[in-house]
Amino acid sequence: MRHFKRSIDKGWDADAAQKQIVQNFQAIEGTIRAYTVYSLNAFKKIPVANIDKVTLEFGIKVGGEAGIPYMTKGTAESNLKITVECSFSDQPEKKTPQL
Repeated sequence: MRHFKRSIDKGWDADAAQKQIVQNFQAIEGTIRAYTVYSLNAFKKIPVANIDKVTLEFGIKVGGEAGIPYMTKGTAESNLKITVECSFSDQPEKKTPQL
């Protein structure tokens, strides 16, 4: 006759929860980097003004509720604020010759 050791699931695995949190923040980091590159590249293509300063502000709110056996509910909110300071050339605009 074989005897099997029976394990009792306590419902909370701190190591698994920590790994999940790290993965979530790595995903957030990737998203922030992608938005930063995309936003800055958009301003490089503006020939009308000299872009002197670009400020990007990211707001992230992450929440979750623990339950049995794992996290049962998660929420996330985010926003992106872009502030651009630019200057315009003092030189008169060059007119193109008309044909």
